[in-house]
Formats: sequence, C-alpha cells, structure tokens
Amino acid sequence: MRSLMSPVNARAARALRAAGVAAFCALASGCGLLFGDEDPLDLGFGDPGTALAYEPELIGAPSDEIAALAEQSLSLWRRQEDGAQSVALLRRRAEADIEILQKILRSEGYFQARVEREVIAPQEAAPQSEASANANPQSERVTGKARAILRIDPGPAFTLVAHEFRIEGEAPAAALPEPSALGAPVGARAQAAPILAAESEAQSFLRNNGQPWARSTGRRSVADLEQSSLSVTSTLEPGPQAQFGPLRFEGLDKVRARYLRTYQGWAEGAPFSHEQLETFQRDLLATDLFRLASVRIPEEPPEAAPEDGGPHSVPILVEIEERKPRTVSAGLRYDTDNGIEARLGFVHRNLFGENEQLDLRFDAGMLEQRFTASYREPQFAQPGQDLTAGFSARHIEDEAYDETGATLTVGLEREVTEHWIIGLGGLLEAARVTDLSGDADVFLAGVPGFARFDNTNDQLDPSKGSRWLFQLTPFAGLLDADTTTFLTADLSGSAYQALDEEGRYVIAGRARAASILSSRFEDVPANRRLYAGGGGSVRGFADRHVGPLDSDGDPIGGRSAAEIGAELRARLYGDFGAAAFVDAGAVSPQLLAFSNSDFLAAYGVGFRYYSPIGPIRFDVALPMNPRPSDDDFQFYFSIGQAF
Repeated sequence: MRSLMSPVNARAARALRAAGVAAFCALASGCGLLFGDEDPLDLGFGDPGTALAYEPELIGAPSDEIAALAEQSLSLWRRQEDGAQSVALLRRRAEADIEILQKILRSEGYFQARVEREVIAPQEAAPQSEASANANPQSERVTGKARAILRIDPGPAFTLVAHEFRIEGEAPAAALPEPSALGAPVGARAQAAPILAAESEAQSFLRNNGQPWARSTGRRSVADLEQSSLSVTSTLEPGPQAQFGPLRFEGLDKVRARYLRTYQGWAEGAPFSHEQLETFQRDLLATDLFRLASVRIPEEPPEAAPEDGGPHSVPILVEIEERKPRTVSAGLRYDTDNGIEARLGFVHRNLFGENEQLDLRFDAGMLEQRFTASYREPQFAQPGQDLTAGFSARHIEDEAYDETGATLTVGLEREVTEHWIIGLGGLLEAARVTDLSGDADVFLAGVPGFARFDNTNDQLDPSKGSRWLFQLTPFAGLLDADTTTFLTADLSGSAYQALDEEGRYVIAGRARAASILSSRFEDVPANRRLYAGGGGSVRGFADRHVGPLDSDGDPIGGRSAAEIGAELRARLYGDFGAAAFVDAGAVSPQLLAFSNSDFLAAYGVGFRYYSPIGPIRFDVALPMNPRPSDDDFQFYFSIGQAF
C-alpha cells in the first residue's frame, strides 16, 4: 500500500536547491549520490587543542546564493571549528571540496566552471601590502592561521533552451501542459532545482488525472558548449488509468464512518486524483478526532487488466487511530487591574459519534464569574456547514457596570473557502445592569452575523499571515420599560510577519474599529457599549478604562472605538523569549467622531516562555499620556499571546 505524500515539498527553496545539487549527476551524467556528510579523504580527528586553525575563503562565486550554499555544503566550512591535523590534510580537504563545488555550480547552470584551491601555511602568510588589501579585501587574513582558498572561474551561465517530456507505455488520459507551465525554466538559466520540480509537477499532473501510478523514469541532458545551452528530455511512465473504488475504514471505534464519508470529495467510479485523497486526509485530521489518519492505495497497479477494458478500480483504505474524546483543562491569569482569575474547562469532541463538540468552561475571578456552554455539530445538513449553540451566565462587578445576566445563542457557520468563514444566528439576552444612572432590566433580541478570514500558520503563536473578523448585530428589546434598537458593527484584525527564516523574530500588528448606531447614547445599555483597555486591548490602562470617565473615574463606555497596536517578538534562548510593544486606542460617546484627547497610548516589554500548550506571557506596560486617575503601570500574566 502507498502512503499519500505530496510529490513536491516546496517548504523551502534552499532545501529544493540542495536536492537539485544532489540529483545533478542524474541530470547531466546519470550518476548517483554526489556527496554526504563524511569527508572521504580527511579521516580521523585531531586534538582540538593542537589542531591547525585556518580561515576558508571563497573567491569568484557568481551569486550570493551559490556562496551561501557552498558554505553550507563544503567541508572547509563545516569542519572549520575542528581545525585540521596538518597543512597536508587541509590541502586534501580543500581538494575534496573542489568536486563538490563544481557540482554545485553545474546544478546552478555553470557547466564550464573551473575551481582551483590554494592552501597557505601560517609561516608562509606574509602581510598584505596596502594596495593588495584595497584591491581584494576578501583576501585579508588572520595572523597565525592558515588560509584555505577556493577560487572560482564560473564561465558562462548555460540557458535551458528546451525541456521535453517523453511518454513510455500507456498514453496519458489528459494531455500534459507545456513544460514552462509546469515550472521548467525554459529560456532562463539551466538550474537543476526547477527542472526537477517541473518533472515532479508533471508526475503530479498525471496522478491527479486518473493515473495514480505515474512515475518519472529518468532524463537525458545535452549541453552545447559553444552556445552555452542545455536541452533536457524527461521520461515519464504514466501507468494504467484508474478510477476511485470502494472506500474502507480500519480502526474506527467511537466515530461513525457515516460522518467521515461526508468529507469524501469524490464519487465511486470518478477518475482517480491524488489531490482529492490528500484533501480528504487533511480534513480527517482537522476533525481533531484522531491521532493518526492515513489514506492508502495499493503500492503497485493490478497485474490483470479489467475485463471490460476500462480503467482499474482503486480501493481506498483509511487507517484510523482515535484519540481520547474528552479533555479537562485548567488555567490561571493575573493582572494588576482584575487580579487573579482561574479557569476550568471540559471538552467532549465526539458526543454522539459524529464529532459533536460540547465545551464547558467556568471562569472565576475577583470581579467576574462566568459559566459558558457551547455546542457545535460539524457538517450540519451539508459539508462545510456547522450548527452552533451557546449559553452563558455571568455575574460582573466592574467599575464600568455591574451585571447579572444570561445569553442564549444559536446559529449556522459555513466555510466559504479555505480561509473564509461566514455565520448568521440569533441571540436572546436577559440581564440586570447597574451603572451611574442606576439599575436597569435589559431584555434584548439580536441577529448576529460575522465574516472571518484566517490564513495564519499557527493558531497559538503565528509567525506569518493575518486574521480579520467583521461582526454586525442589530439589536431590539426593552431597556427597563422603554423600547430600544441599535446596530453594532465591529471590525478587528491582526497580521504577522517573520523577520527571519526560522521565525524567531516576528513583527505583529493589530487594529480595531467599531461603532454603535443608535438614536441616543442612553439607548444602549452599559453592558453593550464599546470599551477599550486591558490585557487584550490597550495594555497599560485598566480594563475598559480607555475612554470617557465619570466624576468618580469610572468608565461609561461609548458608541465608537478605535485601537491599534504593534509588537516585536523574539525567541532569545531555547524556549525563552521577549517582546516589546506599543498600544493605543480611543473610545467616544459620539458616532464615528474622536478628539485628539480621546487617544491614549502605552508602551511596554514582556517575557515569553514557549510551552507545549502555547506561549506563557508576562507583560509590563506603562501609559504614555496617563490621566490623574490612571495607574503608573499595569502587568499581565496569562497563557497565549496578547493577539
């Protein structure tokens, strides 16, 4: 049986280029593996205390990429810290690197490159003249060390003038696209990596168009040294045509096969496609029900042809290992404004056998106690659509308002594309709210809708991508004995960009704009007004305290809110890191109107521990333009990034 693997791993261009180096002899002369980690000529290891220290130099590399790849691959650089046992062995090490460097150059399209080596012992290293040092600053050497120099004469860069695919055996069910459309660099420098990638794309095309056993069987390359050009002919064996056969599951216990088949994106008898199987496997793993979900087909095609002369029927086997459906969790957070807060949670991911999810959570803090229950039924009525329901009961004693209330919600969510989800539902709320104006009984009905975009690479600690959420909810109901209607619109988002390839340094930013459309400010109950400030908002100011305050210094909320923030995150040592951030925001009782004095800003630093369950953060923030009632600083301790 064959485990589904993507034919081209494009996660890193440099890794693909290195693979191109290793496969180059097959491209140019049919050789096998080019080199490994072992130095075949320099056997044995000297005492580090007595080993000869040396400085390697590379002169004449035609590009920075080739220079970087050479320094990653050549023994002169990889074993520099070990030194060499003698000058003679250093010469042998440099000599062995010449062949590897020439193969790197050929893989990058330099087929007539020449490489020379020069090793200068420490006692032979005379000081450079000033003119020589200015003419060739790369050759400046360290006193007391040997020098190992590799000089490159790259010659002309060869151009790929033609790339053809030759079919062996059964003709393909669908005509192959042109090589250039598959990524072959026709008309450009004859680099090995994109040529090999084009072959993989051709193989993938056949496997996704009814020929699951298609494979590449070799290539022939012809170089014209006078014209500095290269022609490549790649051979493909499509194999027999096939269609989707019966689907079978192994290892199911609590999960029903009927539910898993709702993710099946094909009908039995349809032309076979590896891409559809890979999507199916990803969807199964995304249900969070399994430790393992492997989709397999037979390793080799059947020997006998189908009796009806049609395509083979390919049986699909799904091997499953279920994970435990229940999870109990506990959490703790602390900040200077709200004090300590504990959280207990219980999740059941497979309530009735079809991935029905029940999430119970109880938050107990000094100022707020809340019980929340949520239910989700995936694939409701049709694939990609979820039924959701929720209930929350809460008691809040806050400087902005006191509340004892409950909210009931129900709705539908639909995945429109890979990154977009939309939803629409209903809401009922009953609460007793106390603010500056006194007690009020609130009964509201709403129709919440949302659109969410998320293409980040990690839910807990993203290093690239962005998230956006737009919420729109019309409300109608009773505020004491008076009727009230208002419309809340809230747009928030965050974006992330790694500053290095490893993602150790990340710049993150967030923004929010919200407004409540109502006839009067008093028509909006205090628990539904807009607020800003606190650990997930404008750090440095107390929770909900960015915005207008009453005579006692308590927040009254507003009908317009704006927030912006930026954070630089860095992993400094192992799982430990730090962050520096700036936050700003404003809240106004007016509609879409702010004054300069409304905007408050803060800055701060934080420390991070990147645990297996997510980043644990400790932030300290100081307001830039505090009011007399604001504290000098705020600090926060919790699990998860601020945004």
